[in-house]
Amino acid sequence: MESLSHTFTAVANAFKIEFINFYVGISHGEFFTCYPHARLLYSLKNKKAMLDDGQNQIEFKRGMWLLIPPMVKVKHSHIESNHLAIHFNTTWGMMELLTRFDSIQYAQCNELMPIAESISSVIDDPVKFVNAAELMTRYVLHQILQTIDIDTQRTAENMLRYQDFTQYLQKKSDARLKVADMARFMGMGEQTFARKFAADWHITPHKFNEKILSNLAVKLLEQTELSLKEIAEKLHFANEYHFSRFFKRNMRISPGKFRRELLDCQQN
Repeated sequence: MESLSHTFTAVANAFKIEFINFYVGISHGEFFTCYPHARLLYSLKNKKAMLDDGQNQIEFKRGMWLLIPPMVKVKHSHIESNHLAIHFNTTWGMMELLTRFDSIQYAQCNELMPIAESISSVIDDPVKFVNAAELMTRYVLHQILQTIDIDTQRTAENMLRYQDFTQYLQKKSDARLKVADMARFMGMGEQTFARKFAADWHITPHKFNEKILSNLAVKLLEQTELSLKEIAEKLHFANEYHFSRFFKRNMRISPGKFRRELLDCQQN
C-alpha cells in the first residue's frame, strides 16, 4: 500500500483534542458560565433553552450545535434542556484560532444527531464514549475552520513544525525570555528566526511567548490557589505589579477580577 502525503500526518497531529469534562443530561434554571477552554454543546431535546453571550441571543433547538470559545461569558436559560456538553482543549495553534471568536458559533446540524445519541447511550463504555465525542468535536472544528480565511494545510504543518518550540516555551514559562534564546533553541540566527516565524504565524516571537504566558496564567488562576505574587514568581515576572499589568494588557481584565468572575460563573 502506498503511503499517503505527510500532510495527512501533520493535520492529524496538529488538531489533537484534550478532553477536560463531559456532561450529558437535563439542565434547568438560569446561570452564567465562563471557562478558559472551549465547549461544544449539542441539543438532544429541549422544551426551551436560550443562550446569551452579550452579542446574540440564541434559541438552542434540537439538532443544533454550539461552539463556545474560550473566555466567552454565557448566560444560560434552560427549561428541561436535554443536551450534551463537551469541554476540551486542542493544539495551541487551533486554540489560538478559536480565540479569534468573541461570541458563540452555532449551526443546525441534524446529521450529528445519531452520533450525539450514541454518546448518550454509551456512558458506561468510556472507549466508545470518547471515540464518538472526538468524532463530533472534530466535525465541528472542521466547520469552524471553513469560516476562517486560512490555509488549513499550511496551518497544520506550521503547528507540527513548531510543536517542540511551543512545548519549550510552555516548559520555560519565562517572561524574561528573549528572541535570541528562542532562535538559539531553533538553531537559527536571531533575525532569520524572527523573520521566518513572523512569516509563518503572522505574529512576532515575543508576542507568541506573551500568548503562551497568558494561557499559562489563566490556567494557574483557574486551577490553583496560588496568590498573584506566587504566579508572578512562577512565570518569572519582576513582581506582582508587572504581572498584573501584563495580564490586563493581554486579557483586558486584571488577574484578580478575572479570578473572581471565573469563580462566580462556575459556582452558578
